[in-house]
Amino acid sequence: MSLRKLPKKVVWKIRSTKFLRDVVMSVIGTTISIALTFGTAEMKNAQKKQQDGRRTVMMVVHDMDESVKAIRDLSTLEETNREVALFVMSKIDSLNTLSGDTLTALLEYMLEGTPFDIDNSNEKIFQSSQDTWKNIANKSVIDLIQEFYRHRRATIEEINTNFLFKAPISKEKEYELLLSTPDHYFHSGNADKLLKKTLQGDEVDLFMKYSTSRQKYYNDVADNWQRVSDQCKFMMSITDDEMTAYIENAKRTGSSLTPKLLVGKWIDTSQSDANRETIEFFRDNTFVHTLFHETSSSLYSGRVKSVRTMPGTWEISGDSLIRNYTTGDHYELDTSEISYTDEMADTVKKVIEHNQQRIAEFNEKAKTTSFGRRANLVYIDKSGNKIEMHTYTKEEEEITRYLVRETEKKSPSDDK
Repeated sequence: MSLRKLPKKVVWKIRSTKFLRDVVMSVIGTTISIALTFGTAEMKNAQKKQQDGRRTVMMVVHDMDESVKAIRDLSTLEETNREVALFVMSKIDSLNTLSGDTLTALLEYMLEGTPFDIDNSNEKIFQSSQDTWKNIANKSVIDLIQEFYRHRRATIEEINTNFLFKAPISKEKEYELLLSTPDHYFHSGNADKLLKKTLQGDEVDLFMKYSTSRQKYYNDVADNWQRVSDQCKFMMSITDDEMTAYIENAKRTGSSLTPKLLVGKWIDTSQSDANRETIEFFRDNTFVHTLFHETSSSLYSGRVKSVRTMPGTWEISGDSLIRNYTTGDHYELDTSEISYTDEMADTVKKVIEHNQQRIAEFNEKAKTTSFGRRANLVYIDKSGNKIEMHTYTKEEEEITRYLVRETEKKSPSDDK
């Protein structure tokens, strides 16, 4: 039926009802839309806080694990050094028969060194603001972290102040030994003369008696910190795979290195002018690794220069730079820039002849042997002119090196 045929009052009522219904539906739709928008934003914000909280805990857990490793290393070093010391003590009446390396290892154990410390940068980040803690849902985890850092500070102080950890040969005593024999007191030829009396002193005796106690202390501390680390991970449901991914991501400070960006000559920034090191990578996947070394001496003025050239091939696999060194490793010696007095001529010539003979023997051997394979985790910065290279020593200690691209120097005519 058409609205035209209905009375005006009825038509007005129908239209009013429809209008009100449309208004109500519009309001409801807008309300739902606003609720969904703010609800989604709130949900995303809550998820971000949760992720931030987990990342904070993972940062601290990694700090805990690194601290555990530092204490475990102390325990291992204590045991190794104790064995060396016991061996030397068994030869107390014939110290001159021991190698210089053995005596040096003993003295490194007995000498007062720098105070023990653990990097506290992550602790400072965690303690910097209570806002950092608000994102950690489980407040018991915060208490655990706070207690760990308190105990770590107390442990460092204990190791540095308790007499049970005090090295028996103080810096003052070491200075006395050095004054007695300025030409290296730790050489085996001086052992009977200087070390016997020192090693038989009360300080060394006390230090050795408490060696096993120190090792037990280190192990107990490491065990305790490891339990706290595991507890934090368990309470926050952080898996070992997540920790591995976090650590790998934390190490990544640049972008992946591509073959195109690698081509060119790179200089190791950690070397001095007297010990320069360069690696030049070519487009055909070959490289030349060159070491420049300059030696000065009281026998002559000027410097003897040596250059070691090591060829090889390279490839990039993921984030790793792989170098395969080939045969052809070669040394060259340059003595043209040194001068000496007539009185020192014979001595200097003998030294040079000895070094040249050693180099000739090395070069002959290098014809059939190589430096081997080297694989390093590498990243490149935004400029494309600096590489971060991660490597490990035989003791599994990580070392980070930086290489910068060698750029061609402009001559004055280039700007004309």
